[in-house]
Amino acid sequence: MEWKQIDLMRGADKLVRECAGVQSDEDVLVVCDTSTVDIGLAIASAAIAVAKEVTTCVMRLYARMSHGEDPPRPIAAAMKESDVVFAPTAWSLYHAPARREACEAGARVISMGTVDEEMLVAVADTPFLEMQPIIKKVTEFLQEASTAHMTTPGGSDVTFDLRGRSKYTDSAYGLCRRGDKIKCQAPPCLEVNISPVEDTTEGIFVVDASQAAIGLVRDPITLRIEKGTIVKIEGREEARRLREYLENLKDSNVYRVAELGIGMNPRARMRGHFVEDEAVYGTAHIGIGNNASSWGGKINAVAHSDNITWWPTVKLDGKTIMKDGKLTIKDVPEIRGIYSK
Repeated sequence: MEWKQIDLMRGADKLVRECAGVQSDEDVLVVCDTSTVDIGLAIASAAIAVAKEVTTCVMRLYARMSHGEDPPRPIAAAMKESDVVFAPTAWSLYHAPARREACEAGARVISMGTVDEEMLVAVADTPFLEMQPIIKKVTEFLQEASTAHMTTPGGSDVTFDLRGRSKYTDSAYGLCRRGDKIKCQAPPCLEVNISPVEDTTEGIFVVDASQAAIGLVRDPITLRIEKGTIVKIEGREEARRLREYLENLKDSNVYRVAELGIGMNPRARMRGHFVEDEAVYGTAHIGIGNNASSWGGKINAVAHSDNITWWPTVKLDGKTIMKDGKLTIKDVPEIRGIYSK
């Protein structure tokens, strides 16, 4: 148990000092739930050593249903009054309206959905600063492209319209410090992403790694997409669970394609915790549901859910930038990770 406590505080300290860059004159709010109290207290302890004031709020986990669901109103109000907010929670607050409103009020937010102790260890091991220029370069390629085409060994074959979407990116650098333009991050997630033109994505996407609301996928889930919306979910037990989850949200917008993302963290592991899963170098994902909360898109939905696949080949305007999960862009250093040998 002792080694876990040491690693827990190492990750918490990195969140406070490197990822958020908390200053001595700032007020910090830590929002956790009844399943993540220990992690919340570790982050609060690390923040106390730096910040002016630190407050911890615990919300109930019971009856919360989706990533992007708002916290209780008193917590939402406190988020807007804080300089820095840490949200290590089971259901992510990244796409919650309250998170967006807090950032608009000036807060910096570190959101960590499906968090556990191992995720804090991953934070401690992630080379955030080293990956910044690589993520920026790949993001620029996405911003300059008109179309994207992704295929995978598992059977994915999807096209995306990116015309006019240069400002519809929210790539995850893992850092949001005072003075930065970026106001919300989700370490250890490092990824490049963009929001395709609504109602234009076409093809088949096979989820064979992880699904945000379900976890690790053993039997692949096939998503058939027409005019930017999932029209059929095929597969076995995991497919049934995904259909049931989306149906229970009672919002047709949760089926709409909101994001194309590529994992960029060479130290992330595929564990069934989507904030880390979607960051794994060697994967790509499509997000469905809300994108108005982060990318400036037009889809307002009660949830945002990521669907992750292995070993993508990605072409932008016909030019290959990633082959079988490895970047092929000239002048971008080779990335070696846990899965990419």
